[in-house]
Amino acid sequence: MSFLFKELRSVKFKDLLSDIKSVKGEKSSFSVLFDVIKSIKKYGCSVKEYFLYKFYLLSDIEKGTFVTKSINEDIIKKYNNVEDSSVFNDNVVFYQVFKSYVKRVFIDLRLVSFKEFKEFIIDKDKIVSKCINSDSYEVINIDRDKLKNEYNVLKIYNSIMKNEEFLVSNYIEFSDSYKIVSFLGEDGKVNVLCSDKFVSDELKSYLSDISNVLKSVRYVEWNIGVSKDGFVLNGGKIVPSLYENIQSSGKNQGCLIEYSKYIDIKGE
Repeated sequence: MSFLFKELRSVKFKDLLSDIKSVKGEKSSFSVLFDVIKSIKKYGCSVKEYFLYKFYLLSDIEKGTFVTKSINEDIIKKYNNVEDSSVFNDNVVFYQVFKSYVKRVFIDLRLVSFKEFKEFIIDKDKIVSKCINSDSYEVINIDRDKLKNEYNVLKIYNSIMKNEEFLVSNYIEFSDSYKIVSFLGEDGKVNVLCSDKFVSDELKSYLSDISNVLKSVRYVEWNIGVSKDGFVLNGGKIVPSLYENIQSSGKNQGCLIEYSKYIDIKGE
């Protein structure tokens, strides 16, 4: 019941009415509102998810196949150690912990001098500057001839500092990329819960390696690139959201059936 009150308190009533009115069909606004409240209470969905997954068109059985906000939160709470999960909230720490899989040389501009920054970029054609606690990043082209003029180096440095993208690394070219939500079993075996593309046995083996680096964080959404030298770890999220994209594709079945094969879903 507390999730219901928490969710309703977070919603602007004006926006909710607008969403209800946008629903086309034979249902009245009152019946849709009643179904929203029922779905939040019974399935643990957010108001956003209700309309994203078009719950107003689905049967109770179909709604019960969806991974919802409440279920996602319960899995995170049960299987991801809070203290160790902080690794995923700081990109510098993440790069350090997963260094052999990130395959990048990098510096933290908060800890190095301007001279050290210049020395780092002097032999590079491209660099990547990334925020410490978000996915925001920028690819910066480097004209090495212009670096002879220190003013041009200073412009690059000041631009990065202004955007607070303190994590600077070498650029790696990708031919493909994957987003994968995985769950690490107690036996150390990794299970793919959902992905944006087909996961090969080779990629699953790589996924197993990175998942076992921090075994106390078992439920993760990974961002993996493919370079000429193999797989490269781009990042990870301990609040997975990929299932939202997959479940909003218009199908009448969610990801919960696949999740339930490997995870003890509370209240299923």
